[in-house]
Amino acid sequence: MNTLRDYQVMLSTHMGRTKDYHRWLLKHSETFTTIDKDDSIRLKKLHRSEIKSCYKNCAIIAVVNEGYDYYQGHVISKRLQIPLEHAFLVKENAVRDPTLAIGNRFGYEYYGIHIPKEKLQKYIFDKKLWQDMWAFQLYQSIGR
Repeated sequence: MNTLRDYQVMLSTHMGRTKDYHRWLLKHSETFTTIDKDDSIRLKKLHRSEIKSCYKNCAIIAVVNEGYDYYQGHVISKRLQIPLEHAFLVKENAVRDPTLAIGNRFGYEYYGIHIPKEKLQKYIFDKKLWQDMWAFQLYQSIGR
């Protein structure tokens, strides 16, 4: 496996009951390798981002700030060379990662699907929780 896209191809082939979801994710996801570290650090400080809370950190920023798109997918970090499920932000085609900015643990490749702001807001307010299943919820509502 060389890239996060290769990892997603593997999941879409071998994941049994979730193959269709992973195929959909593979078709609609984007890969990013440009990271705006300065803006990530600024956002981390401004919004008091917390470690291990990427979904919450990024959802709050995407909802209250214009121009930041919310993504869910995977990241490969320099410290841990395995794909991790992760939420991140994209603005002007560059990743902003206020969670991995904590301790300067940025990834070098991000792969994910854009969750539109209106769907993100509706889910947060309807469910009153943060979680990593928004991408799957989006798939269930429009992906098939």
